[in-house]
Amino acid sequence: MPLSNLVDISDIVASIGRDLVCLDFWSETQEEVQLAQAAGTKSLPSVTVAGLPTGVTVVRVVAMFMARVIENTNEAVNKLDGATVAETSQVIQVRSDEPGTWQDAIKFVDDQFGLAPTTREGGPALTGSVDISEEVDGNDTYEFQWLLAKADQDHLQFNDVQVGLRLWYTTHIIAPERFEYYVLGDTNSGYIHGATWYAQSFTPAAAHTLTQIKLKMRKFAECTGDVHVDVYEADGAHKPTGDSISTGTIPIVNIEDTEDPGSFVTCTMSKVALTVDKEYVIVVSEPEDDMNGVFWRYDADSSYPRGLYLWSNDGGASWSPNAARDLLFEEWGTSF
Repeated sequence: MPLSNLVDISDIVASIGRDLVCLDFWSETQEEVQLAQAAGTKSLPSVTVAGLPTGVTVVRVVAMFMARVIENTNEAVNKLDGATVAETSQVIQVRSDEPGTWQDAIKFVDDQFGLAPTTREGGPALTGSVDISEEVDGNDTYEFQWLLAKADQDHLQFNDVQVGLRLWYTTHIIAPERFEYYVLGDTNSGYIHGATWYAQSFTPAAAHTLTQIKLKMRKFAECTGDVHVDVYEADGAHKPTGDSISTGTIPIVNIEDTEDPGSFVTCTMSKVALTVDKEYVIVVSEPEDDMNGVFWRYDADSSYPRGLYLWSNDGGASWSPNAARDLLFEEWGTSF
């Protein structure tokens, strides 16, 4: 089970089979964060994680936000204007100061923090539900921001603000294990190049955190572009929908220039928790090279019961599923 689905520390310990250490790290205090009617990104104080032993595995991290006081100095009712839009607005994000990649950490709902005119109350203490251990993975300094924060009126103020990171780690090395896969048949290849993409849906029989995808592939010797691998949630027609929830890249030098059938190539994916019995789609593209591409092996008479083959000739704008075929893949992760 993904650690994000475990609500009690004893469940986490039972799942991992080893005691976990939990530590909180807090920022210095920032005097004020003021939201206005016009959306604007608000800088928040940074947090330094220090003192973690060498070689530990960080298994879960969540962000925290608290303020001593929340105040509406406007003469009208005030509150948040709009809920979180993932990776876009009204969300507190965290990244390494290297710099890393901003990760959504604390989400909001529309009309949160409602206050009467010229009212002052005790401030909130919020803990995010998003595991950000992909970005917060060890000793470092981490930056915080409130991306495009927006209130109904000017002057929604948070005073004496601190942000923090709650981190669980273990000294146990957690090896990935194989979950969903199809490796039979191997009768033909889908040719991926330019706007021609291929995809394979799968449905986890057990909840887990995705970390790797392995694909059976070969390439044309002249192919120069790297291969992009994305995972999407599936719609009711088995097609990818929404934004990519996990991404990875296979350097073209890692794919052999051989005759069929090629060999399995590993792609390290950004970590994401997958839900049991929910369908997802692995989408593979090589858009940089329209003439020379890569081949992904498939079974033309398949028996994988938890997904199917799809292809697109317009760069993923539309998809054609084929329930009689399955592309050869292995999906790996950790079973927290």
